[in-house]
Amino acid sequence: MKYLLVIPSCALLLCGCAPQKNDLVMLSGTEQLPVDRFDEYPAGELPPFPWKPASPPVDGVKVLLSPEAESLFPDNKIAGKGLALSDESPTAGKGQGIVCEFIPPPPGEVYLGYDFRLIKGADGKGVDMECRLANAKGEGLIVSMTTSGGLAIRDAEGKMQRISSLAYNVWYHVGITISPSHEVQVSFFTQHNKKKPVGLGSISIPLPAVSDFSRLSFVSSGEDSQMGGWQVDNISMGGRVDASRADCLPFQLAPEAELRASKRKVFAYFYPIYSSGASSEDPGVSWFTLTTLNASTDIDPNRKDAGTKIFYHPLLRPPMEEGLSQEEQFIRGREEEIRLAKQMGLDGFVVDFFSYPEDAGGQKYFDKISFATLKAAERVDPEFKIIPAVYAAGEDMDPVKYANATVFRIASQSPAVMRTADGKMVISMWLTERQSVEWWKSVLAELERLGIPAVLVAQFNSTNKLAEFAPIVGGMSHWGPRTPRKTGWIESARKVTPLVVAPVAPHDIRSRGSIFWEAQNFDTLRTTWLSAIEEGADWVFINTWSDYSEQAMAPSTAIGFAPYDISAYYLQWFKTGEAPQITRDVIYYSYRRHHSSLEPAHGKKWKIIPEGDNREVHDEIELLAFLKEPGQLQIQIGEEVHTQDAPQGVTSFKVPLPPGKSFTPTFSLLRKGRTILHASGRYAVLDRIEYPNMLYHSGVIATEEQ
Repeated sequence: MKYLLVIPSCALLLCGCAPQKNDLVMLSGTEQLPVDRFDEYPAGELPPFPWKPASPPVDGVKVLLSPEAESLFPDNKIAGKGLALSDESPTAGKGQGIVCEFIPPPPGEVYLGYDFRLIKGADGKGVDMECRLANAKGEGLIVSMTTSGGLAIRDAEGKMQRISSLAYNVWYHVGITISPSHEVQVSFFTQHNKKKPVGLGSISIPLPAVSDFSRLSFVSSGEDSQMGGWQVDNISMGGRVDASRADCLPFQLAPEAELRASKRKVFAYFYPIYSSGASSEDPGVSWFTLTTLNASTDIDPNRKDAGTKIFYHPLLRPPMEEGLSQEEQFIRGREEEIRLAKQMGLDGFVVDFFSYPEDAGGQKYFDKISFATLKAAERVDPEFKIIPAVYAAGEDMDPVKYANATVFRIASQSPAVMRTADGKMVISMWLTERQSVEWWKSVLAELERLGIPAVLVAQFNSTNKLAEFAPIVGGMSHWGPRTPRKTGWIESARKVTPLVVAPVAPHDIRSRGSIFWEAQNFDTLRTTWLSAIEEGADWVFINTWSDYSEQAMAPSTAIGFAPYDISAYYLQWFKTGEAPQITRDVIYYSYRRHHSSLEPAHGKKWKIIPEGDNREVHDEIELLAFLKEPGQLQIQIGEEVHTQDAPQGVTSFKVPLPPGKSFTPTFSLLRKGRTILHASGRYAVLDRIEYPNMLYHSGVIATEEQ
């Protein structure tokens, strides 16, 4: 059961965190919203930046990460930790806890979820606890957690509206969604009933609006004399991910009609199994949240040493309204992803399907997402084109049976499916060369016989069969490199096909086998884009939008919007033939969370996959600057400041990531003695790790024009 409340815009001052004056006006966004399980950090310490103590420390109160504070909801028995506060002081303790500051989310729904439990003290009583979500003025939401008052939310008159009773030493999960109409949905679970909400019913009170949240804290409340403790874990926030990025980009977006009119097309490879996860369920207890970086989940033997299946996942979305069918939830989730893709300038998605999912168990779910993507395109914009990439059951599958799959019949009836000028449906399949040329001839002939004429755009993983396939395909793409190198693909394909598709990829890390390719920060993303531009490709396939087990560039935890925004710049260049004029200073940062030499507590060091001359790990921090005028770039590591003068345009500035240190790098742009941009990266570099994590974490630093 979910509970409906409306919360006030009452003034709140977060302990020890008065708003700081700054002449830089930060933009809104979702990539900085806290999504943290605490499991990567060392036990016995406070969580690192962006978390900070909410108040100066006092004797008798300890606030630190502990395995004993691991929530029973994600239940990471191997590397799990949560924040534990213990108060043995009879005179102090109120206001102790942690706080995180972030840029406000854009207008729209905002979700906050966390797990907690209250710990009884030696005197048989405990410490009261509050969660505070506030804006820069201190206005916002107070959630109180006590055994006397239960779980309660403060209303406009300062009264606590009770949701449910609470007991000591029991884990609870609470999920709160604040709507634009100032209503609050509350999901509440206990450790004994993890999937079925519990509570007393619903309440609705008309109250003023709350917006521009930029500060989240968990602190002790009540009286200083109270003793005992509390624990919190699995903190997660989400907002409107598909809000406009126009004010965050370093260039002016060209009109959609202009980009669409270009003969050069850009599609992203959409892997349905890891789509955004948007649904009516509480995202704080979703599959993504509970399994990411959780070594206790069911992991196949090939991933055991990695401790997880995926290292990042889509940014959290507030839950949809209740009562929607599963199909409708799937479609609405894909509508949002299509709006994101359109905003970046994409022409469409290459979408995986299974030809006969009834023969393959869980792949029925896979196809449901794929068909929902097709329906979503029809709703949002039928000119956002879908290219069905249909898997066969195996090398021995009969081509006639394959062509008679329901997928082709349904897709052929959709106005959103990509077609040639003469009306033929464009189809594809990853690793096209797995099947023979004769096999594909039979497929195309059977589709023609069925009244579904089609053109195959091949996706190769090799180059030794290009001439052989040339007579039967309408175009050729390649899965591409995963390091910053020139491959000669476009030149090779141009000799045998009229339509050459260039691959673009941000990186490639795989928990299965604990392997990775050295992307060299943003270099692989930029090099593959520049190859497509400079070597005259006709189309681009971004590999991929959403395959988090290998390489994804959709807005996500850990990578934020950086690959998305950078790709928007090069995509416009590719389509228009001219580099966009830089009209706003924006800097992007990229680095790993630990030095590659660091020994993990669990698992083993990862193996680099050599590709061309790229055979060594690069331990570097990158600042990628898009400047409208020349300026000075700075990267600060502790007390050490690295500087580089940069001209107008795009500049990559890299410095070594030092081994054996725990720190958070700071990035700055200065011009004529004035600080134009300045912020810390959102990810602390660690000197102790549970499992290796070779993913490059990234972020965006931008301000509004003054």
